[in-house]
Amino acid sequence: MTTSHDRTAQISRVSLDGTRTTSTPLATLHLHEAPVADVASSQDGKNILTAGWDGLIGLWSTSIPEMDEAALDSIASAPERERKKRRKVQDEDGSVRTKAPSAVLRSHAARVSAVEFSSSGGGGGSAVSCGFDSTVRTWDVERGLCSHTIVRTFPHLTRV
Repeated sequence: MTTSHDRTAQISRVSLDGTRTTSTPLATLHLHEAPVADVASSQDGKNILTAGWDGLIGLWSTSIPEMDEAALDSIASAPERERKKRRKVQDEDGSVRTKAPSAVLRSHAARVSAVEFSSSGGGGGSAVSCGFDSTVRTWDVERGLCSHTIVRTFPHLTRV
């Protein structure tokens, strides 16, 4: 898995052959309208979370679809000049698929800087995220809900 400032994450197959490592792109994950800051995999490897500077967290299945799930025409409403800069997401034979998220987790009011699946329950039932809105949030991933929020206050910055 990789993240990028071009608003996508990518699932790739990595092959180690002696001293040579090759990476084959399998699918690109399209949701975010700003750079993708972090990506995490569940312990069982069946799910992925992406954290974006757009305040969104994407939940993804790691299965590679037989056909595109997200049409390139409908992906991120970027100005035409930015769209031209985006990297190529399909090979000539169409082997790199576009994926849509299984769910979108929304609660942060600013950039999400990190996301991680909880270590309990290997299936990826809960997760933790932190954002530039000075919060750490826990998530019930299966229901797509924020279950708890910790707000960091800065008492030395408040006026008396």
